[in-house]
Amino acid sequence: MLKSCELLKYFHMNKPYSPSPLKTRRRYRYLSKKINVFASVIIAVFSLFFYPHVASAASLPMSGNFTVLAQNTITTNGTPTNSTNTAGPDVSSNWAGYTASGNNRYSGVGASWIIPKTTNTDYSSNSTWIGIGGLSGEKNLIQIGTHTMTTATIEGKNTNKITYKAWYEILPSLPVTIPVTIHPGDSVMASIAQESLNQWTISFQNLTTNQGYKTSLYYASSMSSVEWIQESPLITGTNILVPLDNFGKLSFSNAWTINNGVRQNIQQVGARPMNMLNYAGQPLVNTSSLGADGSSFIITRTNAKSMPRLAVISKSISNSPKR
Repeated sequence: MLKSCELLKYFHMNKPYSPSPLKTRRRYRYLSKKINVFASVIIAVFSLFFYPHVASAASLPMSGNFTVLAQNTITTNGTPTNSTNTAGPDVSSNWAGYTASGNNRYSGVGASWIIPKTTNTDYSSNSTWIGIGGLSGEKNLIQIGTHTMTTATIEGKNTNKITYKAWYEILPSLPVTIPVTIHPGDSVMASIAQESLNQWTISFQNLTTNQGYKTSLYYASSMSSVEWIQESPLITGTNILVPLDNFGKLSFSNAWTINNGVRQNIQQVGARPMNMLNYAGQPLVNTSSLGADGSSFIITRTNAKSMPRLAVISKSISNSPKR
């Protein structure tokens, strides 16, 4: 709306009104914010109407924050949006891998994996991690892993920038970047171990470059579950998932946990496989059965399309157990 003085100037000069460059920029920023809000609403509505397995997106647990770049803030969800099916693999809209829970106390977890290389050139992401307490739904998770982020544009410029980082997180605190350089194809090893009551040691090592990191943390964990996960992260402050990148295959090996004081592999602890579905209910990520050693498995990205969507509760897509 024009001010009175500007209207007088307009009639006096008898020429079309032209707002100042500053006002133009302000109006542009205002319209941009409105467009972004509108786009988020459209994505949410699309997910609700076109995702066939929606339960109650509003009631889904949210936990943690993961800042990948200054332009992109990602949330790692401490609890998978899945339902358990005893006849086959569990499924989720944001987790794939293996999990174990029950009347047990998990005081340690570890594994090795090879950093997969993404082939994406547009906005997408993935997180690989191991953790304790993620199934509790009480923001009670201690985790360590690696993250890949593809940023298609920064400040309007097409950069196709891909970053690989190592990190750890104890919810509800923010994640911490681990000062170890990683690249696709590197073999890494991570572990979390309770040394005494609420005292934990986390370790990360790049086996390819022989770089390592170790620190001690104070954390009151529920120790109620253990996880080996490939995740599609969430946009901070929303239930909207970042598109999962095309990482191909991810190989886990030497996976173990300390269950009630006894070291066990995935098979011995009775962990269950979990697959990931996309917005159309199609398999997005499949988790293999365990290797002969009981401590290795492969996570495979399918060709199904991934797009920004609500994290939702979904059903099993398999009637045959893969244990």
